[in-house]
Amino acid sequence: MQDRHRPESRKQRKKRRGWTLGSWLMALITLAVIASIATVLPRLTQRQDVSAALVDTVEAWASQTARPEATRRAATVTAAPTARPAPAVTTVPSTARGGTLTLTFGGTVALETNVRQSGYYQDTGLYDFSDILLPAQETLQGDISLVSLENLVVPGAKLSKLVAPAPVMRMLQRAGVRQIALGFGRCFEQGAAGVSSTLAAAREEGLTPFGLYASEADAAPESSVQTIGGLRVALLHGTASLTTASSKALRRDGRPDLVPTDDSLPERVRAAKDAGAQFVVVTVHWGSEGKTAPTKAQRTLAQKLAEAGADIIIGYGSRRVQTAEWLFSPKPDGATRQTLCCYCLGCMLSDARESGAVASAVVRTRVSFDPAGNVAMSQPVYTPMYLWQYKQDGATNYRLIPADQAAPDGMEQKQAQAMQTALKNVRKALEGSALVQGN
Repeated sequence: MQDRHRPESRKQRKKRRGWTLGSWLMALITLAVIASIATVLPRLTQRQDVSAALVDTVEAWASQTARPEATRRAATVTAAPTARPAPAVTTVPSTARGGTLTLTFGGTVALETNVRQSGYYQDTGLYDFSDILLPAQETLQGDISLVSLENLVVPGAKLSKLVAPAPVMRMLQRAGVRQIALGFGRCFEQGAAGVSSTLAAAREEGLTPFGLYASEADAAPESSVQTIGGLRVALLHGTASLTTASSKALRRDGRPDLVPTDDSLPERVRAAKDAGAQFVVVTVHWGSEGKTAPTKAQRTLAQKLAEAGADIIIGYGSRRVQTAEWLFSPKPDGATRQTLCCYCLGCMLSDARESGAVASAVVRTRVSFDPAGNVAMSQPVYTPMYLWQYKQDGATNYRLIPADQAAPDGMEQKQAQAMQTALKNVRKALEGSALVQGN
């Protein structure tokens, strides 16, 4: 009997290794694969990138089976990311639509020594004047809300009647003021550096300063034109006289145009009109402090400004409320132009306590314009104002309040009487003028 555990001889193993059906099938498949490779390999080896050849093959197949060419192009244009062209900039003329603006004008603001000290807080070492004008916030609202500021903000300089700390700008902004006229007698006593720092402090609080400039380009009349609520408005300011210190500083810097003079204003008005201004507001620092009536020189200049094309003239300088009147002049088309001239609106804030010094007026009017460029002004009204001074906890406080309202709680009888005197002074100055008292 053969031992099943004995190894097979080599002859026996060879005899058992015959070709089966599976072996024949595998051989046929192998031959087919070799033939295919022999056919395709020359094409592929001609390309540096085999994957690129495969992509070409797929794209060729897709071109035979995809949608028609016109449809494919449209689809390709839609799907392919392309750079979006920059939109065309179209300048729409300001007269393309009509509208109405509210114009509000207040008096002089002078943060002088006593007022400045009232806003100093020893516990923090900081200044805060915000509460002084807040009672007048509603009265001062407007698309244009303009006052005259007779202070400079100069970091590092000694604080004085002239130099105020930067929070003076925040006080104006919180009260609703938007524009400030900066030209006055002492405006250049701190030189060009003082001008630049003051302008920067104003702009930092979102205010628009004018009348005092850091460059001749900024001072050009064309630069005064701005679009407010769809209307192209020019804001121009002139200063009638400068102190000796300001004049010397201007001569030293050799740039007198940084403080436009009052006699240059008529030509500046015409230049602003030529630059496209539809409405021109002119503010002027003129007259003498303490005077309650305009001088002949003021009236003469006002008429020249009206004839040049000014629509509103607001005066500062005397710190006393003076009359207001309509000035008439011919337009180029033969019609008659009406110009509102308020010779002075008094002083909203200072440390002077004379009866005339604590009274001022806020003037408001509405300007409407239509698509044809026609501009009309409503009846201007005024609100009499009183600067209230009082003591609380040993500290002096100031508040600007409407003088034609009831006395606030806590106002002493003496102060209530002073407020009534201020009301009478304002009404007397504006009696029979172009203004009427209103809300």
